[in-house]
Amino acid sequence: MQKIVPVSKTNHKNSFFYKIEGPNSNFGNLNSFSNCPIVIDEIKNVAGEFPIIFKKNKDNKFYLSCIFSLLKDVNPFLNKEKHWNGGYIPVFFRVHPFLLAYSENKKDKVLCFLQDSTSISNKKGQGFHSFFDKELNLSKELSSIFKLLQLVEENKIITQKALDSLDKFKILQEWPIEIKADDSKSENIRIEGWHKIDEKKLKSLSSNDLKILNQNRSLEIAYSQLISIPKLNHIVNLHTDARNIENSTKSLRDRTIDKQKKEKKLELDELVQNLFDID
Repeated sequence: MQKIVPVSKTNHKNSFFYKIEGPNSNFGNLNSFSNCPIVIDEIKNVAGEFPIIFKKNKDNKFYLSCIFSLLKDVNPFLNKEKHWNGGYIPVFFRVHPFLLAYSENKKDKVLCFLQDSTSISNKKGQGFHSFFDKELNLSKELSSIFKLLQLVEENKIITQKALDSLDKFKILQEWPIEIKADDSKSENIRIEGWHKIDEKKLKSLSSNDLKILNQNRSLEIAYSQLISIPKLNHIVNLHTDARNIENSTKSLRDRTIDKQKKEKKLELDELVQNLFDID
């Protein structure tokens, strides 16, 4: 767990942070995130881009998450320049590495950041912004993140109530994922801990139950999740195209090595041809 540090005028008046401004920002610091939490107000945007899943936290409560990758430390939505290839950028990335956490009196949440994040610096580099302005007020850039975080906190409450209702009506079911990386079953990649909407149970609910779920926006989450499921195949295809699964399966790794050998042979053949080219 990274240490969470409250933003302080005394301690951070000379501190800077990197802010994600858009798809052409540098997402290199976020490459290790294979998924991230989301809230209900962004779920429709997410559903059109990424698969949505339900996971349980340490308190056994469900939360929403969107998936970018099926492998650790590999995000196929980042290109070689570490720019974002996806359409929608989740709020989690846009506010990173800041968050709201309870102060020592545990009454109010204050603006904090993850201390070990490489998005924080004591020097102003390209794309970095100061924490505070000359009058020691939050800078325009950090102020916008703070306001967004406040909206997210309000949204978290609505999201959790909707998720609790889905759980109460037993509409969430376990969703173990098994990815067939090659012809051999022994090489399949299995992911556990995911949940999805049980569509049959959802359709079997009474009109009164559906009314309750509609009023607290639970249905919005349910149908968005169902719509997002086919996006999982898109991620598998991205991994396959990039040959990232080769690190997890021997046959794909061997196939890649063979490909590299063929490429080297073609280069050598071309070099020999050039040497004996009379023209």
